[in-house]
Amino acid sequence: MKKVLSWILVLGTALFILFAVWYLIINNLLPGDNSYKDEIDFLNHKADLKVLLYGDDIVLPEGFEYRKINNLDEEAISCDSEFVYLIINDLGGKAEMSEEEFASVYRYFEEHPNFNFYYLGTDRLEMIDKIIPEYESQVLDTSFGYETCEGERQMIIVLPRDYEPYEISDRILFCMTRAIRTTKNIPEDQIYKD
Repeated sequence: MKKVLSWILVLGTALFILFAVWYLIINNLLPGDNSYKDEIDFLNHKADLKVLLYGDDIVLPEGFEYRKINNLDEEAISCDSEFVYLIINDLGGKAEMSEEEFASVYRYFEEHPNFNFYYLGTDRLEMIDKIIPEYESQVLDTSFGYETCEGERQMIIVLPRDYEPYEISDRILFCMTRAIRTTKNIPEDQIYKD
């Protein structure tokens, strides 16, 4: 009888440990499973932010506020917020964008310190090479962006070369939150407080 109870206790403990590990993996460690509720709340309600999306749609987290635009003229990308982010999504290679349009976006970026942009895609990197002198598509053949972070204008890699689809929205939210937080000197733990 003692042997049976010992085996039941061992089996019960093992099942409890397996369930606990499974629960941790499902709720914390699976890629793309982060809901980013705190970041979305910060970006939507605590930062004076306008996010514009041009080109192909992106699956962004539910509740994240952005506006889809159909052209890249100055009126569409105007800087009427403290932080403006333009996301040019060309991952499918279908976003219509001429060299002149991209040049005007880059000029707008240079003229407006609160304007930031991300280019997601690789089809137009040779064209971008001609417009942005410091960008080297031979070295950085991946999606990139220019933003103000820690008070400095800088180029960043938005997506790595071998990205997973879930990483698109994860990286966008991470980059925006980090840039705005550091520019405004907000400690990271303050994003996660009411």
